[in-house]
Amino acid sequence: MNYIELFGLSGAGKSFFKRELEKKSKNNNQQYKYIILKNFYFSNNQLDLSKIKTILLLLINSNIVNFLKPHMRSQGTIKQNNGLITFKKKKRGIFLRILDLLNLDDHYERILNNQKKRYQINSNKLYDIIKKEIKMLNQKKFLKQKLNRWILENMITIEILKRNQNIYCVVDEGILQRIYIVYSLSNKKNLFINNVNKYLDPYGKIIFINTNLNKIMEVSKKRTKLGEGYIYNDMSEIIRVKKEFSIFKKKIKIHYVSKTINGMPPKGKKLS
Repeated sequence: MNYIELFGLSGAGKSFFKRELEKKSKNNNQQYKYIILKNFYFSNNQLDLSKIKTILLLLINSNIVNFLKPHMRSQGTIKQNNGLITFKKKKRGIFLRILDLLNLDDHYERILNNQKKRYQINSNKLYDIIKKEIKMLNQKKFLKQKLNRWILENMITIEILKRNQNIYCVVDEGILQRIYIVYSLSNKKNLFINNVNKYLDPYGKIIFINTNLNKIMEVSKKRTKLGEGYIYNDMSEIIRVKKEFSIFKKKIKIHYVSKTINGMPPKGKKLS
């Protein structure tokens, strides 16, 4: 088993549990972006500048520089109001502004398109269904672009892992989590999930993270203070999302194991 996918409500502890699994694992687990980049690097002849950009992206997404990750993310808050997802970004730091000058994001987008062609993702029926549903969502263009990229990253990663059993990966935002986000925003939930079930073929081990709703509320309040991550408006939103997620779990045709997190992580560790 070279792939583990965690899914659950925002704030349930997916990222925390992911880190715990990686620490306990005897395998050298790699981040999914690193897997995509490494696969591209060793399978394509690149010009000097392009090669340097790919190496920089590999370094940024490697486990070696994990301590720098908070400075490399575009931080900010995410909220849902009247069905519309909104992003409020913090001012980008000097490190991110330097990376912007190198156009690394555009280079990464080209890499994704290259890998999409290599693994024929466009001919994947599931990808087509999700992509069409994203297009119909009554959401801002920014979120739709994010969702399309996330889905593409998930599918490319799985295709690489299927062909390379010696590569190991644990994800806290995998294909099922992305499908749930699209499902939660869709105006035709039943039709969408029925179409998804026709072609969904889950890969690896799937773990559902179950957490007390009060704990999720605590996490949300901490995120408000930090100005980072998805923030619930109130407990009624958490209850509504929990109910919606329970319906999704019943409708989606997957086999999963459940992991309950009753307490908060030790001091200094994030539950996200």
